[in-house]
Amino acid sequence: MWLLSWYIVVVHVLIFKQMKITYNGKEHEAYALVMKRENALEILNGTKRVEIRAFTEFYDRMFLDMDIVAKNELDPEHFESPMKKTYCVHFYTMNKKSPWYLDVSIDNIGIASMIEEDIKWLNETYDFHDFDNEWQQFVGKPEDEIPYFYYLGIEKVLQHEGL
Repeated sequence: MWLLSWYIVVVHVLIFKQMKITYNGKEHEAYALVMKRENALEILNGTKRVEIRAFTEFYDRMFLDMDIVAKNELDPEHFESPMKKTYCVHFYTMNKKSPWYLDVSIDNIGIASMIEEDIKWLNETYDFHDFDNEWQQFVGKPEDEIPYFYYLGIEKVLQHEGL
């Protein structure tokens, strides 16, 4: 029986990339995301305040409630935010020789695009400047050619080990 329970947990984390973390004696749902050590150190040091992830089907399934997405497509007049209500992230490495993890709370998760308004908002809100020189190449392009991406606003570091 314990083997079946273990298998269900592993499959859930691998496929859906969600897990539970314990912080201050309470369990919290968390996204499980692989990250480079240097990015985790920037978060830990307070210089990185937002994490960017590709706008792909993989992350759609992770961050969006697909039932709500389908309902919104059928009835757009009664739009409901499809973002899942998960407010923690467990960043980790896949390097077994030097393991570490970093648990953070997130204050906002959303979708942005490579347009001036979104990039300026990320600048002002999170002091994020990685796309400052990239959005201009999409000016005047049709909407379906402008890349979208997910952003996760980092509220605070909850706990970490190995960094």
